Amino acid sequence: SSMIRMRGLGGCDIEITRTHPHRVLCVGFAPSADRAFVFTPAMLHHAYWLLRQSTLHTVWQNGQFDLHFLQTRAGVQVAGDLDDTIIAWHTRWT
Repeated sequence: SSMIRMRGLGGCDIEITRTHPHRVLCVGFAPSADRAFVFTPAMLHHAYWLLRQSTLHTVWQNGQFDLHFLQTRAGVQVAGDLDDTIIAWHTRWT
């Protein structure tokens, strides 16, 4: 997690369980094109701590789902700046 904090920018994604009630299964961070970290259930509290840092700039794909799920199901409000590639794509192609 120190590499993620040092970079201050990275791709982020969540995966959820398939069965009801849905829960966060893991949170992945990619601080560079050749490095990624996955926080599994036993380590999710560390991922949540990172996401609550205002200095971490995250980039999501369809982040509107992930961010809503994190807030409503895990109680995590992402504090830092964020971008979403799907919104950028729609902006570019509409």
